Amino acid sequence: METKYVQVDLEVWKEIEKNRESFTQTANDILRKIFLLTEASAKEKVVAAEGGSSETVIGLPTEYGLLPDGMKLSRIYKGKQYNAQVVNGAIELEGIRFNSLSMAGVHVTKYNVNGWHFWKYFDEKTQKWEPMVKKYHS
Repeated sequence: METKYVQVDLEVWKEIEKNRESFTQTANDILRKIFLLTEASAKEKVVAAEGGSSETVIGLPTEYGLLPDGMKLSRIYKGKQYNAQVVNGAIELEGIRFNSLSMAGVHVTKYNVNGWHFWKYFDEKTQKWEPMVKKYHS
């Protein structure tokens, strides 16, 4: 399924959030329910790899790019190490699946955080932990 991004005003976003039933539910899931569309199949959630490759990659699409399956995330918070990974299009952390970096960060901190600034990812090329914001916002 091809993914498109749309901007909505605050009033529309509040209406989407009013219909949220769980933290793992995406805005797309909510709109599909409102518009009485069937749930997208796992096959439809496969996202084509960036760079025009015909190879497909399952990952978590975000406004800044695809977080590929297998991406390792980590953060030390209040002296405790938290490790997460992108698996089948979601972030898995402590046995819970999240559809955004920020929601995974909220699980750790118990308050709102910007996940792009909160998490680090393991760069396979350099073999170092790097800030997410460095990879996707530069």
